[in-house]
Amino acid sequence: MSLVCFLPALFETNQNLVTRVGITILGLFVLTPFILGVYQLIRLAGVSLGLYENGLVFRRLGHAYITSWDEVVSFIYGTAVRLEKSGGEVIEFGPSLQGLDEIAPIISKQTLQRMLPKAKVTIAAGGSVQFHSLSLFKGGPARKVMNQFAHAASGYKVDSRGITQLETVVCIPWHDVLEYGIAIGRLGRVPIDLFVVRSDQEAFETRLPLLKNSHLLLALCEEMTGINPIA
Repeated sequence: MSLVCFLPALFETNQNLVTRVGITILGLFVLTPFILGVYQLIRLAGVSLGLYENGLVFRRLGHAYITSWDEVVSFIYGTAVRLEKSGGEVIEFGPSLQGLDEIAPIISKQTLQRMLPKAKVTIAAGGSVQFHSLSLFKGGPARKVMNQFAHAASGYKVDSRGITQLETVVCIPWHDVLEYGIAIGRLGRVPIDLFVVRSDQEAFETRLPLLKNSHLLLALCEEMTGINPIA
């Protein structure tokens, strides 16, 4: 149907320009699901992932993305896995990959084993470790309000004193933390996973699939507070 609308409108010389453009746009709207469907079929073809002692190899459409565990500086797991390497390269693979629920915990374990000792050394030396969040809304006057509504906080800084929200610079000292961990929140009627830290006075919440290295942040919270995370 979309091709019937689209092609004649594009090549018919007897119709005026406005009519031709209007019918063409209508045809594109109808055609869009078909285009996206083809894109998905191409994108999901030829996908494979190999996990090894020192890293992984992800193959898509004949291209191999290779990383060692030591090169990974950022790990996010939600409906998909997102890895960022020290050089800035990003590797992503989603639920179309068979066994993702078993693969993600392995990646989490391997990267945490390398990140946690380095983070502890940094904090012990008087430094801090930052955990940035992917921002859903990056511009415009409503950015802050929209990100707050979507639980897309800017991220956190962790040091020996406590955990500080980057955008507000509000700090919860470690000795004031009552609970932390992963909780279920809601975005409208949709349940979402949240990273949470709460004290008597403050509460931080961020959508887990947006927070870089949440596995490391949870481990540091446990180290600094001596409290088990909420489940």
